[in-house]
Amino acid sequence: MTNILEVKAQIKSSKIKLSRGTITQPEVNKLVNNLEKLYKKEEKTLNSYLKYFAHQELKKRLNTSVFAETGKKYPPGYAQHCIKSESIYTKRMIKVILSIIEISKKQGNILESEFYGVQNSKFTISWELIVHMQFRHNAVFQSIPNPDSKKNGYNPTVQDFFSIPVLLMFKSLEALQDKDWIIAKNKNLLVHFKLANKCYTIIRKGSSNEILSYFPKENCDDCNPIELTREVDEFKIKKK
Repeated sequence: MTNILEVKAQIKSSKIKLSRGTITQPEVNKLVNNLEKLYKKEEKTLNSYLKYFAHQELKKRLNTSVFAETGKKYPPGYAQHCIKSESIYTKRMIKVILSIIEISKKQGNILESEFYGVQNSKFTISWELIVHMQFRHNAVFQSIPNPDSKKNGYNPTVQDFFSIPVLLMFKSLEALQDKDWIIAKNKNLLVHFKLANKCYTIIRKGSSNEILSYFPKENCDDCNPIELTREVDEFKIKKK
């Protein structure tokens, strides 16, 4: 059985090393694993999930910069600076996302389709989806990390901040039909669609109506997307 107090102590120790820029790759791996344990075993809150996901993304960025072959050529002082910068960036983005979510929650339930003007949608979203969209696919956030990360493979597709992408997703789901969904290798249902010359993917959890992921694609060459179009006089999306 996991000792939560011990896990929390290890997390605190790892974060101190991270903030000083002295953390090693195995220690980053252990930090992420401990944050996942804390989320799944005890806290299961938006805040604990955001911290886990944010540091998981930090791990990916460090693995493609400081801890990659490229990073082995960094002078020691510069490598330490890069790690400290990622630590600061991660802390600030966690605060920004939590603040934006709190502001949005005061306007209504941001997990319900009605918040975005779509009545009685059968599809549901979670805090995990919103965190994933904002931390991994937000254009502003992804302009900050080390350029070497993008050169070495950490280069997520990006979209606007928070409410517009979710609004677009729910409006698009209205236009899509059951026959448009395909079964992926992991048994999740997914659909690719094209709107305003940009491609998107939506993934459901198995055959349920819970949306696991939603993100833009670089191109449509490999996905044969459903063509959607937007009405000129109102925010309504339909098939071409």
